[in-house]
Amino acid sequence: MKSFEDLGQAFEKGLDAWQNRIFIQEAKKIGLNAAGQVKALTPVDTGTLRRRWHARVDPESGAVIIWVVNNTHYGPAVNYGHRIVIGNKTVGKTRGVHMLENGLYQYKRKMLRADIDAMLGRLRREF
Repeated sequence: MKSFEDLGQAFEKGLDAWQNRIFIQEAKKIGLNAAGQVKALTPVDTGTLRRRWHARVDPESGAVIIWVVNNTHYGPAVNYGHRIVIGNKTVGKTRGVHMLENGLYQYKRKMLRADIDAMLGRLRREF
């Protein structure tokens, strides 16, 4: 360290890393809560579709993206609906459950504000 400016810059880098760590931890909690809302609205046949909901957090250049994902191949068909085909003929269409959209809407309406307040409170407490 050559000067107080260097010390200040080092402090800022440490503070930014600390804030980012807390922000990412809290974003993971937000993702889990959102996935929980979607999971609750997911219909159950074998339980695989419901079990495979999870959240992933991707920190990107200056932003944090929270993904609520499901890796079952038939998830989109349940969510959006699909055609019913017998032989070569389409005989109908199933209605989509829209569990993803409805679950995220419920999360936003019921829990998002509290989760953001908890994140801000943690940042204030630990600073």
